[in-house]
Amino acid sequence: MLLWHGSATTDEQQMLASKSAMKLRERCPEEFHFDGEYEDIEFFEMQEGDEIE
Repeated sequence: MLLWHGSATTDEQQMLASKSAMKLRERCPEEFHFDGEYEDIEFFEMQEGDEIE
């Protein structure tokens, strides 16, 4: 899972997005096709400008 923050994103928006992503990761909803019992979902968070080529 990759959470990317754009340059105009506020600290509050970043915190909310990060918390929401963690909840998705923990709950593993069916509509995202996560298999919570058998799959460890990696989480990456980055700021605009830190992209990998």
